[in-house]
Amino acid sequence: MMHVLRTRARRGFTLVELVAVLAIMTILTAIAVLGFRDLSRDGAAGPHARVAGLRREAITGGTTVRATIRTDSADLHVAAFPDGGVMGAEPLGINRFTGRKQ
Repeated sequence: MMHVLRTRARRGFTLVELVAVLAIMTILTAIAVLGFRDLSRDGAAGPHARVAGLRREAITGGTTVRATIRTDSADLHVAAFPDGGVMGAEPLGINRFTGRKQ
């Protein structure tokens, strides 16, 4: 009499496969959360805080710092100088000589 081996169709996933997928999803989620957190921090600061940061960086570094700041109405090309002056931020109401909001 011949013995017939029955093969069952494989159902489900192994524990190793589930853990691997969970690890990959955790890494991708962490990357996405960190990226979103950086974007929301820059957006929440607003253009005035960004200009203040450029000015601070120029004064402490002793070099001219340039950046493009996006606003609702336009992109502003701003330059901050080591003496504390700021150019290009006039539409935001920032004094070009003092770097402060008017």
